[in-house]
Amino acid sequence: MTEGILHFRRKPKKLTDDRITAARYQPGQPLDALTEVARLASRHAELAEVTMPSGTVLVVRWYSHRHDEPELEWGVIQAGEYLEYDHEYGLGRVDDDDLRHHYDPVEDQ
Repeated sequence: MTEGILHFRRKPKKLTDDRITAARYQPGQPLDALTEVARLASRHAELAEVTMPSGTVLVVRWYSHRHDEPELEWGVIQAGEYLEYDHEYGLGRVDDDDLRHHYDPVEDQ
């Protein structure tokens, strides 16, 4: 079952634009939603599933633009974690516990 893209707002609700966009990674599922989230940070973002002895992970490669020059960055997302994009902090990963603790789902998209 593919969940697609989800939107969340930080707790407590501070600003109307204090949102993240996230997609859950499950090995073997289509990467469309995850690619869409990654490309919010960089239109050239790339994703690949990598099989390791300990299991399959998602590797994400993108360019951040926090400085004058673009900087190549990498991230690893474990099965069941979310790739998340925050317009202030960029790409990252978050798990279910962090989502429940720090964010509320946003329905009004």
